[in-house]
Amino acid sequence: LQTFTMPGEFVVLLDHEGSGFMQNVLIALLLSGTFVYAQQGVLREGLPDWYERTLYTLVNAARMDPVSYGAAYVSGGNPVQSYTAREPLMMHHDLNRAARAHCEDMVSCGRMSHTSCDGTEFQDRIKRYYGASNAQMECVAEWYQTPAAALSMWLNSDMGHRDAVMTEWNVDLGCGHAEGQKHYWTLDFAQSKKTQNHPYYGGTHRFSSSSQIAFLVNYSDASGGAPQTAQVVIEGVEKQLSHILGSSGKGTYRFETDRRSACRAYYFKFTDSKGDTWRLPGTGEYWTFGEGSCEDDYSSDVTMSARELWGAGASCLIRYIPGGVMLSRSGIRSVEIVSASGRIRDAVGSCAVQNHGDKTFVPLTGLGPSIYVLKAATDYEQVVLRVVVR
Repeated sequence: LQTFTMPGEFVVLLDHEGSGFMQNVLIALLLSGTFVYAQQGVLREGLPDWYERTLYTLVNAARMDPVSYGAAYVSGGNPVQSYTAREPLMMHHDLNRAARAHCEDMVSCGRMSHTSCDGTEFQDRIKRYYGASNAQMECVAEWYQTPAAALSMWLNSDMGHRDAVMTEWNVDLGCGHAEGQKHYWTLDFAQSKKTQNHPYYGGTHRFSSSSQIAFLVNYSDASGGAPQTAQVVIEGVEKQLSHILGSSGKGTYRFETDRRSACRAYYFKFTDSKGDTWRLPGTGEYWTFGEGSCEDDYSSDVTMSARELWGAGASCLIRYIPGGVMLSRSGIRSVEIVSASGRIRDAVGSCAVQNHGDKTFVPLTGLGPSIYVLKAATDYEQVVLRVVVR
């Protein structure tokens, strides 16, 4: 792969449909002649969700310390013990889109395949999102209910999946997940020439047992230097992360605590060896999706404008004050409050608003900690805002 320079394309499809766990996995490889640059950021267009973000985090944890990861987390022996540490992969938004779309397509078909329901081959489907690149690889799976289980299966595979995850040749990654009658998973890999300007390569939470929740983050300093501080901030409280995999300058950190019954907001904060402080996500906060009744995964900062949160058609700035939010907009008659997932909750409905000149105060008393959508109606339009209640 490293010596391939000829323009053009060819496809290698490794398809095994025998018995046992291998019947639920496929891999494909595409090589072509040009590059596309990667990009990294907070959630965009709902991507990545918790499943995809967790899969991304675990892939990089395995790459940065395959021997220790395999011994601790992969069943069936340690299939990656012969691999040396690799550089972490960058999450590419367009590959994330391609991987998610393919998972949703497999749900529609009710089958696992690299070929789309309409017959589109995988390389054409990826290029709709990612464009031409020097190389692309793909792994897919079905049935496995957690990101860790899907990754463990790929790492146990001798049919090319383990090499796809571990090869030093890949640079970009997109993770996809969708659920129908079964869970479907996709990893789309590719190569680029770009490097990212921050040290994070995935951060998430996962449930280590029925009573414990673990917060995980991958940290990779370009200089290899260990961070001065490593913390996860949960509901505003700083917790010290422990280094568990890889080196302290290129490895995975964790904090484990008791599970709760409702959503908690969190973000990661590191001070690197030079004294610079880095935050993940860069804006907003992650939420403990799956903890108790929590259905929320991420929220943008409430100080952002509605236009930034929801696109054109909303131009109202919001600011949190004790007991509610102040909208920089007059003429609002009523506000309907809906959960961020779109389901109107019994305890949430229309609320009275207080107009103060060119501003409107929306009380949020009586709401439990979660993420809510405010639909503020004027005589001429409806303004949609997203608000975090803690």
